[in-house]
Amino acid sequence: MKKTTKFLIYILFIIILQLRVVDAAVDRGYASANYHNDCEKTGTCLLMCAYTNNYNNVITLSSYIYYDYDSNMFFVDWIDSYTNLSKATHSTYLGDSSVSLGNGVTNSLANGICPSKSYVDISWDPEVCFDDDDGYCIGHRKFTGTSSLDYNYQTKIEQVFSNFNLALLQVSCDQFRNNYNSLKINMLNALSEFSYNGTYPSFISGSATYKEGIDNISDTIDNKYNVCHKQIIELHENGELTDDEAEELLDDVKKAYESFKGQVSDANSSVSSSSSNPTIPTHDCESLFGDPYQGGKNASPAYYMSFAFKIIRYAAIIILIVFSISDFVSAVASQDDDELKKAMNKTIKRLVLCVLIFLLPMLIQFILEYLNDISLEKCINTRM
Repeated sequence: MKKTTKFLIYILFIIILQLRVVDAAVDRGYASANYHNDCEKTGTCLLMCAYTNNYNNVITLSSYIYYDYDSNMFFVDWIDSYTNLSKATHSTYLGDSSVSLGNGVTNSLANGICPSKSYVDISWDPEVCFDDDDGYCIGHRKFTGTSSLDYNYQTKIEQVFSNFNLALLQVSCDQFRNNYNSLKINMLNALSEFSYNGTYPSFISGSATYKEGIDNISDTIDNKYNVCHKQIIELHENGELTDDEAEELLDDVKKAYESFKGQVSDANSSVSSSSSNPTIPTHDCESLFGDPYQGGKNASPAYYMSFAFKIIRYAAIIILIVFSISDFVSAVASQDDDELKKAMNKTIKRLVLCVLIFLLPMLIQFILEYLNDISLEKCINTRM
């Protein structure tokens, strides 16, 4: 009898522990800011956004958004680590239950705009959230560590165009007239790091940085043409060129100008026409039942489901304790061994039922994930 009582107390203790949020440490380590996914080496993905922050000088929180050329989807790597311990690296596609996106982030990211902030949860169920402000991730998800954007692929696009533009500015008029057949090839070679097998994601050509780069190159060609044209006119007026020589040079400059402009247009068309639209799947329960944190007048069905599960869990514990104590008190008062056995049997049955109630959300989640990759955590917030 004493052993059974100790066993029941131990089980009850374990169940009660589930009522608190556990921020336990997972497998962590030092997260380097120079982290690279293997796909970067093979060129099958593009690093779009990177976030790194040292949380309370103890935990390094890093997250990375990639575009995968093969699947035409975005995926996320994130690292949460205690310094000098083994790191925990997580990787999944956007749309997975462990990745949350703030309001408007889905559309802006599909257009190649990096979220301004990343939030990493370091509890037993590691999650990451991306947002442009503190509203969604903090107010809805209660993530612990915030990381600010410290790398944006558009900076790299800007650098490519800047270098290319600088090279054009340094071209002499003689070079401008005579070496104008390779501009398109050089442009596409410079932009090739944003493509895979000649295919560019649509957000490259659609980004404001890319469009500005194309405009700047076009303006540089216009300016170079005007400078070279003016130079020839001045040489002719100074008597350094005959009429025929000046006319020939002006004709060469015009041909070069038209060729340069056409090649820029062709290169831009090659990038734009080969673009593919990235997809961000939304196959989680939140898209079906709403946000489990949205209460108030416009409370979502998921909010009521979450609340109902919490009430059922608390009620199960209370009923187990109250009825079990009542049965044991009655049995002890009657001093009847049969009554004690009945009380014990009833308590065990109630305990089993209580455990099943606690395991029910996990069972439903397993079924949903098996059938449709849907996470119950997004539909029913079972964290207490």
